[in-house]
Amino acid sequence: MAGTLAELFSHSWKTWNIAKLIMGAAMGSMQANTQTYVSEITPTPIRGLALSLFQFWVIMGQVIASCVLEGTSHVNNSWSWKGSVVSQFGPALFCLVMFLAFVPESPYYLVAQDRMEEARASLARLRRGEDISLDEELAYISNTLVHERSTRKDSASIVECFQGTNLRRTLLACLPLVMQILMGYPLCGNYLSYFLTLSGVSNSFLITVISVICSLIASLCAFGLIERVGRRNQMLAGSFGMLVCLLIISLLGFEGLGQAWNYRALAAFCIIWALFYYSSVGAVGWAIVGEISSSRLRAKTTSIAALSSSLFNMIWSISIPYLVNKENADLGPKSALLFLGFGAFLTGICYFCLPESKGRSFAELDALFEAHTPARKFNK
Repeated sequence: MAGTLAELFSHSWKTWNIAKLIMGAAMGSMQANTQTYVSEITPTPIRGLALSLFQFWVIMGQVIASCVLEGTSHVNNSWSWKGSVVSQFGPALFCLVMFLAFVPESPYYLVAQDRMEEARASLARLRRGEDISLDEELAYISNTLVHERSTRKDSASIVECFQGTNLRRTLLACLPLVMQILMGYPLCGNYLSYFLTLSGVSNSFLITVISVICSLIASLCAFGLIERVGRRNQMLAGSFGMLVCLLIISLLGFEGLGQAWNYRALAAFCIIWALFYYSSVGAVGWAIVGEISSSRLRAKTTSIAALSSSLFNMIWSISIPYLVNKENADLGPKSALLFLGFGAFLTGICYFCLPESKGRSFAELDALFEAHTPARKFNK
C-alpha cells in the first residue's frame, strides 16, 4: 500500500522509480514468504496442491489487471493511469484485513522461537475439525527442528544454504524457477500477443483473454495432477512438451516467415507451449521450491530461488527484444533455438537430479538428503 501511494503521487521518473523499488521489495518478500508459510501450515497430502496455487493467483492477478486497464483505456485524462494505480488498494486492503483476521502464525516459526503455547494455539486453528493429536504434531515439528539444529549451529545463516547437503537443496530449489525462464517464457509467453496481432487479431483485450483462458485451463490441470503423478513426472512431461513446441517455433522461423499462415502457426504453438508450461513448470516449480529445502533454511532458500528467477527474467526481458526485432539481430522465431538448447540441458538436469517429494514429510526429506540418496530413488 505504501508503494501504491508513492506511485499515485509521483511526478517524475525519479520518484516513480523509488515507488517501483518499494513495490518490488514488497512483492519479492511476499513471493518468498508465502511459499514458506504455505508449506509449513499445509498437511503433507495436499501440500503440493496448496503450493501450486501460487501460479493460479498470479494468473488471476493478470485477469484483474487486464480488466482494469481495459476500463481505464477509455479515460482521456490523468485518471487513465491513476485509476489503474488506485485499483491496487482494493486487493491490498482486502488481503491485509483477511491476513490480520484469519491467518495464524506458522507453527514451525513459533516452535523455533520456543513459543510452544502459541504454536499449539496456531495448530488448533489450522487443524480445527481434524482428528489429530496436537501434542504429536507439535512433537514432530520440534523433533524435526532439533534434528536440523543438531547438524548445524543454532542461528541459520544465508551461507549455510550453500554448505553440505543444503547446497544440493538450494540448487534444486533454483532449478524449476530458472527453468521457467530458460524454457522459453520470455519468447512464447511475452510474445504471444505480438504473434496473434500479426496473424490478424487486432483486439488487444481479446488477445489477453485468449492467453489468460489458456493459462487458467492449464493451471487447473496442474492442480488435478500434482498429487497423482508427482512433481518430478509432471515437470519432465511438461518440459518435453515445451521442447517440442520450441523446436517447431524455431523451424517456423526458417519457413514462410511474413505470411499469415506462419504467424497463425506461431501463435498456435505459443498457446500450446503455454498449456504445457502452466500445467507443469509454471505451477509445479513453486511447489518444489516450497518443500525441497530444510525447515530452518526454507525462507532463505526460497528467497535465493526467487532472486535467481528475477535475475534471469531481467536479463532475458532486456535481451529478447534485441534478438527478435528487425532493427537488431532480427532472429524472430529463430531465437527459440536458444531456449531449445537451454531447455534440453535443464530437462536433462531435471531428469538426473530432481527428486520426487510427493507424500514425503519434511523429516523424511531431511533423512533422504542427509543419506545422499540419488534423485531417482526418492519415490515411496
